[in-house]
Amino acid sequence: MDTFWKDKAIKKIKTDTVQINLGNRCNQKCAHCHIGASPQGTRNMDRHTAVSLLDKLSTLEVENIEFTGGTPELNPNLATFIEGLGRQGKKIAVRTSLTVLDQPEYARFLDLYERRGVKLIASLPSAFEDLTDGQRGKGVFKKTMNVLKKLNSIGYGTGRLALDLVYNPFGDYLPPAQAQVEKEYRQMLKEMHEVSFDSLITIVNSPISRFKNYLLKEDKLDDYMQGSAS
Repeated sequence: MDTFWKDKAIKKIKTDTVQINLGNRCNQKCAHCHIGASPQGTRNMDRHTAVSLLDKLSTLEVENIEFTGGTPELNPNLATFIEGLGRQGKKIAVRTSLTVLDQPEYARFLDLYERRGVKLIASLPSAFEDLTDGQRGKGVFKKTMNVLKKLNSIGYGTGRLALDLVYNPFGDYLPPAQAQVEKEYRQMLKEMHEVSFDSLITIVNSPISRFKNYLLKEDKLDDYMQGSAS
């Protein structure tokens, strides 16, 4: 057995993508959030750290830089990162809540994203309004559709700029096949909301923080860890 695993050892050749977490401040408070992000989040990257990190990234031969959170737009350093890395020719991606872009004070990122060709990876846990609102808060689905339409109008998800959606289960179950979910999303969002996107990614909810507390409360943590939850 030891010989088998030795032969199958994973070897790192190079680093292709660096993901940077800007903190746990978010304009939403999702039930499944594995870092406990919320509008009250206080663990956020400061200016000194951001400047030092930007300097370091400029010395690395890494093509792709991805920002996550929380909601990256709520960190005041995101625009500095995007402008600085954009000038260096890096490919930039932002994992956004979408609804933050519906707020007037953050709508400016739409122009910045378009100008710098930023790839957007956007959470949308369901193509149904009630399920999305149940996980992310009342009114979130309608705001999300509004932002997606704005993004489509400037070229996102229509072949010019990259827009991917992310699906995660509403409850204590694993996601279905990705291709199946993508087909359903594409059809429903187009027919019902005139919204388009490039690809859909399915993810599994991590059993930590709020989601772990839910599983413990429902006595389903062991089943979930074994992949046998309902």
